[in-house]
Formats: sequence, structure tokens, C-alpha cells
Amino acid sequence: MKYYPILLFALLSIIACSGSEKKDENGEVIPDKPLEERIADHIQKELESEERNDTIVLDFRFKMSRNDVYRHTKKLHSQKKMYPIQKTKKTREYVYDLRLRKAGKLRTFFEAYYYDKKELYRVECVPKIDTSKLKIKDVLQEIKPIYEAEYGKPHFIVPNEEDPKCKTYLWVDGNRKIELGCFEDQVFMYYEDIPLARKAAADSDL
Repeated sequence: MKYYPILLFALLSIIACSGSEKKDENGEVIPDKPLEERIADHIQKELESEERNDTIVLDFRFKMSRNDVYRHTKKLHSQKKMYPIQKTKKTREYVYDLRLRKAGKLRTFFEAYYYDKKELYRVECVPKIDTSKLKIKDVLQEIKPIYEAEYGKPHFIVPNEEDPKCKTYLWVDGNRKIELGCFEDQVFMYYEDIPLARKAAADSDL
């Protein structure tokens, strides 16, 4: 009987520890390792799997050439999925409409980045939001279920230290990284081919 109090104390300690586990908004237990390290570990694991996921928004694909992107954009234009707007007196820019049930139709700007001026490695999509009528956080939360339906629950949720109301939802599967998040006055959706992005970053440091 003299060991009973020790066993009871140990049991209560285990229960207390398990009850104090931190969980994210998806109900997943947050490990003690810092978030940046967990993200880096996950990215490394995905890259080592050698799985490739090249399809991104509007069926654009990583590693497309500029000509491929141009032809696909023209195809989407003919299908009325993208349309040009006048950027300057001499240049036009193609955009698409993001249609949301509550926020309505949001004109979304599409920016493409190429590795070595040849291969598409990053796409940035930024909807134009009238902040006098819509709250950035509300728009973000309306887009989030659309992405979850396509890619599953986000692998990570990254807080915004400058704006607690905003956070970034992060998916990493194989070579592809997807970010959905917001700043004070902007929602963004980023798609990136991690290996090509690393090559582009290394080249820019030379």
C-alpha cells in the first residue's frame, strides 16, 4: 500500500499533461517543436517522397513556358474564364473572377514567375476587395473551405504577428506549396514549385 500514493500521483500527472496539450483550430495536437522547424521537416519529407503535383489554379501547371502560359491564358479567355483589363496605355493584364457566395464576384489578379525566364515556378493570385464593404478576415474564411475541399485540411496554420486577425493556411504536398492568407488589406493565394523556387532563390543570390 505504501506505493499507492506514488502511482496515483504519476497517474494524475499523466492526465494533467495530456489535458494541457495545445491544439490548433483543426483539433490537431501541436508538438513542442517550433512551427518553423515542423514546416521545414514536413517540406523535406514531401520532397524526399519525389511526388509531383504540378496542377495549380485554372489548370495552369508548373514548368510551363511563357508561350505555354500565353496559349493557356488565351484558351481560358475564349472560355470566358479569364479576361483582359487595361494595365497601362500600352499593356493589358489578364484576370479572373473569384465567385463567393457572400462576398460576391471578386476580380482576381494573376501574377506568374518564371525560373530562368523559362519555367513557371510561382503564381500569385490576389483578389481586389472593397474593404469599405467587406472584411478581409471574412473573405479569407469564405475561401478557406473551397481550398479544403480541393486539398484537404491545411498542414499548418501560421499566425501573423503583425495582424492577429490574419493567418496563413499552408499546404505542402510533394513539390507543391500552397498558401492562403491575408494581410491588413489583402487576401492572397500563392502556388509554388518548391525545388524550382529554391533554384530561383539561389540564382538571385549569385
